[in-house]
Amino acid sequence: ARYLALIGSTLATMAALDSTLLHELLPNAPKQLFEEGAVALLLPLCLLRDFRFLSFTSFLGIVSVGAACVTVLVDGLHSQGSMEATMSALSSLPLWPQSLSAYFESFGSVVFLFCVNFLIFPIEKNLANKSEWPATVQRAVSAT
Repeated sequence: ARYLALIGSTLATMAALDSTLLHELLPNAPKQLFEEGAVALLLPLCLLRDFRFLSFTSFLGIVSVGAACVTVLVDGLHSQGSMEATMSALSSLPLWPQSLSAYFESFGSVVFLFCVNFLIFPIEKNLANKSEWPATVQRAVSAT
């Protein structure tokens, strides 16, 4: 239900903004059309009792995200013009923060991302037992 709420709010936001891909594809479409389209997409999903058959769709989503990452990398590398220009642009990127204070400004994000990667599998394993959900969520929130 939360995932569907996220999809619905994202589609509503996209409908409200004027400079989105939806508005470029359908420039004269009213906002109500986008909202009705979101309802037409989400309502059947809300009525599902079993999401197992959507696992193939999930796999396609993973493949699509991977293809998008590769496309962005290839496009970014080709936009430099040559391999020498690409290597020059990459070598000019800073690998470390400019100062110690700049590092500590991003320290919270670094620790959060580390904890998410480190703790996600134990949390997922414990969520298989519904009776342990409150304790698992409390421990995860306390740790991060």
